[in-house]
Amino acid sequence: MKVLNDKNSFGLVSISLHWLMAVLILLAYISIEMHDFFDKGTDARAFADYLHHVVGLSILALVIVRLAFKLMQKSPTYLSNDPMQIKLATIMHWVLYGFMFIMPVLGWLTLSAEGKELIILGAQLPQLVTANHDLAEIFEESHEIIGQFGYLLIGVHALAGLLHHYLFQDATLLRMLGKKADQHNTPDNNPELVKN
Repeated sequence: MKVLNDKNSFGLVSISLHWLMAVLILLAYISIEMHDFFDKGTDARAFADYLHHVVGLSILALVIVRLAFKLMQKSPTYLSNDPMQIKLATIMHWVLYGFMFIMPVLGWLTLSAEGKELIILGAQLPQLVTANHDLAEIFEESHEIIGQFGYLLIGVHALAGLLHHYLFQDATLLRMLGKKADQHNTPDNNPELVKN
């Protein structure tokens, strides 16, 4: 498997970042759902909070890395010549990038506005804003609302991958699994495919 993308397939870097971030997003949701099962002041609740913070900031760091790689290399050609489908896919991808960036930033802003220290792996991160109760509530509510929206967003993204595989029968899902898709619709056997 190639390290970087080519016109037909994603490279190892893109595939690894995609699935690593998928796992981290799942952990972020699991850790915050675990939080509500434990009483305030317990070690278990503190661990769930800490895990959520570590995972969230890992997502923030990785989305920046992922965007850098996206800008440094071309994405594979879309496996469709339908302009509407291409437009929707492009919008969905940028909304997902925005979601992965804004969620951890809002979480960090919430803790800062609450006046809480954010210590990750022994290092104290800077406060993004000064303590402000009203501002903390706005950040926290925004974080929760966008987080709920994230369930829908990720579900639609996963459904789109399945539709491409089973309904459209193209190599969209296979490419992100790192599998060869010679028998499917690719730019090499369909020169009319629209490029990114």
